[in-house]
Amino acid sequence: MHATPTHSRTLARRLKLSAMILLVCMWVSVSHAEDEETNCYERTPAMAQKESTLHPHVRRKGDTLVIHTTAKTVRLQDKRDGEEPSDDTYCYLYQAFLPKVRLHVFLLQWGPEYFDYTVVHAQSGEKAHILGWPKVSPDAKKFASIFLDISTHSVGKSIEIWRVKQGKVTRELAFAPPDDWYPEEAEWLDSNTVKFVGTCGKGAPEDRQPPNLCPVLTARFKNGAWQINESSQQTPQG
Repeated sequence: MHATPTHSRTLARRLKLSAMILLVCMWVSVSHAEDEETNCYERTPAMAQKESTLHPHVRRKGDTLVIHTTAKTVRLQDKRDGEEPSDDTYCYLYQAFLPKVRLHVFLLQWGPEYFDYTVVHAQSGEKAHILGWPKVSPDAKKFASIFLDISTHSVGKSIEIWRVKQGKVTRELAFAPPDDWYPEEAEWLDSNTVKFVGTCGKGAPEDRQPPNLCPVLTARFKNGAWQINESSQQTPQG
């Protein structure tokens, strides 16, 4: 499934920059841009040079990232209107290469605060727009991602599961969690089961219950489809 930058902006699903920097730090296990260098509107020559050292097939040329895949050359070009970011502008920053699924991961930043991701398959060159950082399954055939806009109380959150097969990147599940549950982390239990933990409750983020006191959502692939189950509360931590 593909999504263009113009289309994705209309989804109104954007993350606060500071929150997602933490998730990137938690989940990336390969070389990627340093956390303090994730704002592509403030790109320095050193940042541009570093992007071109993360993978031999990815190079930056001005406002364009050039990705040489087996099948074709892919270009991701920034859209800027002057020096200051606005809601009508976006820019890309190369983050990592995930060898198990053969995916290049690019941060796609919208305006001054929000961002999501674009992935490009290293063999086919196929692009996909995803809302959160990809957490790869043990069999390296799927990945899960979570999205949470911390600026809202009951909207702006999603759970997704994607399949990577023969160069195709296909979304198999897009699930909107319950109103009083907020995803924080995805953990694969096996190649067909992924657990999602999060905070819960109503009101501001600081008033919600911690993950160890909240229900757990589990997605399981069975009989050709994903099924979502909600468990009881986890055991409180002592």
